[in-house]
Amino acid sequence: MVLARAAAKIADDKKGEEIYILNVKKYSSLADYFLLITANSYPQIRAISEHIKKSIKEDFDLLPIHKEGKYSDSWAVLDYGGLLIHVMSLKARKFYRLDKLWENARHISFEK
Repeated sequence: MVLARAAAKIADDKKGEEIYILNVKKYSSLADYFLLITANSYPQIRAISEHIKKSIKEDFDLLPIHKEGKYSDSWAVLDYGGLLIHVMSLKARKFYRLDKLWENARHISFEK
């Protein structure tokens, strides 16, 4: 949860919007936590995901196990094992509705 909160704070610093940490332990075998972030443009998606990756490497000495979305203009995913970070355009977020899919998951707060 510490990693999820740190990544949420980093996304907030880069002007990410609608930032939610969801505890999905009960509902998913993919991860314990999902971090959902909305970005307003492709450059912002890249900036947020790259800054999260860089900061987590510096602060926690961790690299993502897997990355997706390098060539996508609407969605990037960083997989840290127990934490999946989704940085999405507003259009992709509304279309895929991950918030709704995981609506029973507990929301975790973070300090802005």
